Amino acid sequence: MQLGDRKFQGASVSAVGSLLAILGICLGVPQPEFHVYPAAFLGLSPLFALAWRELGGRQIRLIAGVWVICCAITLAPDFRSVGWLSPLEIGVGVLGYLLLPWLLIAVTLLSLVLTRSCPDGIRPLAMAAVWVLWDLGWAGLKFPIPLHWGALFYDWIWGIQIADGVGIWGVTFYGILINATVALWVHPWIELQQKQRGALIAGLLTLVVLSYGGWRLAQWQGIKMESPSYTVAGIQPVAWLERDRSWDYRLSQYQQLSQLSAQGLAQGAQLVIWPEGALRARLRDTPLEPFVIEPMASQLPAGGALLLGTTEPDPTTLHQAAGQWHHHNVALLYNAAGDLIGQTGKRWIFPLFESQRYVPYGTEYAPILTSEFGPIGVLICLESVLPDPSQALVRAGAESLIVLADDSSFGQSNWVALHGALSVFRAIETRRSLVFVNNTGSNLIVDPLGRIQHQGPLFEPAAIQGQVVRQERVSPFASLSSIRQGLFN
Repeated sequence: MQLGDRKFQGASVSAVGSLLAILGICLGVPQPEFHVYPAAFLGLSPLFALAWRELGGRQIRLIAGVWVICCAITLAPDFRSVGWLSPLEIGVGVLGYLLLPWLLIAVTLLSLVLTRSCPDGIRPLAMAAVWVLWDLGWAGLKFPIPLHWGALFYDWIWGIQIADGVGIWGVTFYGILINATVALWVHPWIELQQKQRGALIAGLLTLVVLSYGGWRLAQWQGIKMESPSYTVAGIQPVAWLERDRSWDYRLSQYQQLSQLSAQGLAQGAQLVIWPEGALRARLRDTPLEPFVIEPMASQLPAGGALLLGTTEPDPTTLHQAAGQWHHHNVALLYNAAGDLIGQTGKRWIFPLFESQRYVPYGTEYAPILTSEFGPIGVLICLESVLPDPSQALVRAGAESLIVLADDSSFGQSNWVALHGALSVFRAIETRRSLVFVNNTGSNLIVDPLGRIQHQGPLFEPAAIQGQVVRQERVSPFASLSSIRQGLFN
């Protein structure tokens, strides 16, 4: 009778757990329209609960089914916009999307298998440690689609302040611990003493997390009053990657960029920022440079500037035939006189998708030095997903961070919002203001506490305007990141 009761209870947990997991993951994704961060405390717990004691074939099939459904709902790219990619790139992209649910399943099962011998009361700690070690391993390989569960807490301001010491991995550790502790409590056959021990550990850690967050939030007001600042306008033209490269098409895009920039300048912006690939063409030393830059420079205030993303040839290859040139994915900074005053480029090149088009822009990260805005650290696209580039820029003196991104190849999907949510953690880890300027929307202006000051709409042309606070202090996480990086290099 007791065995029958347990089977009935297990079936109930499986049925309810499956529904809760789907609901929890859907609510946990960073899509602004339906994001509720507390769901991240529960989204994994049913999956942990299903296989807490034994990992039979039925449990694994159920876990796999739930995760595939969740990922299909929340992570599916919109493949309308991939017509510009090669067949090989499309195939690899589809394969990567299909593999992602299995990576999540693998880390869930691994955390359960490797901690099977732990006492139930402390097993949640061990499960969280396994998950984070797995995540760190992918980070060491510079895998651009991480398993950071902590990213789902991007708008839980009190809880994510610990990232300035332990990075997004510390927030992930805490989130997994809570999910595993909840899973511990749903099992009626686990001893009450073990449940109480797990709850005590989770409760004490929660107290530490919230106390630290409260202290940092209170401390910030004094720091802000002493810090210099400048005003930015982040432009999102929402230009998809069409095959049309005609002059009429590009002219309409340039006119839209100019009109949106004028809106930002009318609101008092000093630095106008265009996204990655905004021009869809080479700019330097071409007739396009005066055509685009001179009208914009005439609108800038004294001391103002324009930062934009473009593609430029590697000067070391210009002696070769044009078809053999290598290209950089670069950011150019022009002042109000129309002069180029700063340049940087993308150093981490995404394998296959970008490596066929770009080569790295040098090897060392360095900020653009300006008199009006201080040293500016520029990250291009997926460099903001990896923690190391922002740490390197801050250690090199960057007082604020700007991300130039183009997520149009993902179409109208949740990936745009996920990219922005991950960038929020770069602000907290470095204690720098961060401006996320994306071609397809959801532009962000984030303060050093990770609070989103302004956010643009998704997939709608707009100019968002806000203040960037400059900082010189180097956070503990940025100081220690060079040691961590050395462990994986």
